[in-house]
This record gives sequence, structure tokens and C-alpha cells, in this order.
Amino acid sequence: METIKLHHLHPFLLSNEAEVIHIDQIRGLVLDQSVAYAESGGQLGDQGKISFKNGNTNKELPFHDTQKGEGRLLLLKDFPAIPVQTPTYHQLSPEHLSKFYVGQKVKVQVDFQRRLLLTISHSGIHLVLMGLEAKYPGLYSAIRGCSIKPEGARLDFSTDQKFTDEDVCFVQDFVQNQILLNKQMFVYQHAAEPEAWFWQMDDYIIPCGGCHLTETGYIGTVSVKKKSLGRSMQRISFTFKDYQIPEFYEI
Repeated sequence: METIKLHHLHPFLLSNEAEVIHIDQIRGLVLDQSVAYAESGGQLGDQGKISFKNGNTNKELPFHDTQKGEGRLLLLKDFPAIPVQTPTYHQLSPEHLSKFYVGQKVKVQVDFQRRLLLTISHSGIHLVLMGLEAKYPGLYSAIRGCSIKPEGARLDFSTDQKFTDEDVCFVQDFVQNQILLNKQMFVYQHAAEPEAWFWQMDDYIIPCGGCHLTETGYIGTVSVKKKSLGRSMQRISFTFKDYQIPEFYEI
């Protein structure tokens, strides 16, 4: 049982037609294909609505989260271990879930504003990491936690390096400069696996299958902060404002 992830194939598509292929009373609704992003890599899962014909009328019901199910564990030498060929569970309340049946034709639509903010957060935290690695090369391998939310994002590092106020200023200036330059960002598939993706800006490349912008200029104005989580654990976070809404999203 697998859901085709349309956010990989069409990253700025916000809705799609689909068919119900499985219903789990606890985990939710599984569709044959979906634009909804299932929580992964620290990025929260999408929210939105699922619509269907109810007699002569259209009915819309909200889903409040999107989660991955079990699949095949991908093991590649140059890529982190991730599950692929997974089902995507669209989580609805029990009373709403009872309105669906296997084989039913539906339409999925994600919450645009929330997806946009998550996309900005995810792209922005990559720029933060780039800035950190400009000062401390190899810090990517020290990442132990990541949280990407609509209001901003953070990275946790297992490192003896204590981030300083000067580091924060350097990273914030670095990120803001990349935004002002309106740099292009790219995503592309691993040659050996279509569900394994890389993110690239300039010559900086890291594995990532999340949601991203095409240009840095949409991010707006950022604020970077640091926090010590105790011995050998440091956190860096950022928030943003004055962002721009891209015109390329498609309903």
C-alpha cells in the first residue's frame, strides 16, 4: 500500500483528485495519490480538506494532520536512511472518517497559508545551516534534532562548540544577504531512488525531501537566535516576517 507523493512531482500544486485505498480507524484515510506532505524531516504534516460528492451536493471535511505509514527502508551510502513507498495517512475526526469508503473518489486540498509558511520555514533553516557551516564546516553531521513549523524553525546540534552572539550576528547577516540577492534554490532526485531528494543552493547540497521555495527573496526579514540546551547540545532557531507570496502555486 503506497501513496504517490505529488508534492515531490509537483511541489507547488495544492490540490488533486484521488481515490480512497485504505481506511484505518486510528491513523486515518489513505489515498492513491496526494499533494499533502506527511510529517517528515522535522517539517510538520499538512492540514487541509477532503471533498467528495454526497448525492447532488459537494461535501468538504477537514483533515488536521498528515503522517507517514510504514514502507521500505532506503539504505544508500550517500543518503540518510529514510522510509520510502509509504502510505500517507490523512487524519480526520472519527465522525468524519466514517463518511468515507474504499474506492471513493475524492479531492484533496491543502491549507495554502500554512503550507506557504512551512515552505518558507524549511527553506530558511537551510540558509541558517549554510551560514553556520560557513563558520563551522561539518556541522551538518552534528544535527540531532529539527523542528519546522509555520512560525519558524530550529536545529539542535550535538557539539562542544558554544554558539556566540557573534555567531548569531554572522548567521543572521549571511541569511539576510542571501535573501537580498534572491538566490535560486533547487531540488533534485537521487539517481538510484525517486523518493530520495537533494536541496541545492550555489554549490551547497544536502539531502532533503521537504517543501521548498525556488528563490530566497520570498523569505523576507529574518531573526536568528541561539540557546544552550546543556553540555554538548546547542540550538539555533530563526523566525521571519515581511515574506512574499509566490505566484506559482496552483490550485
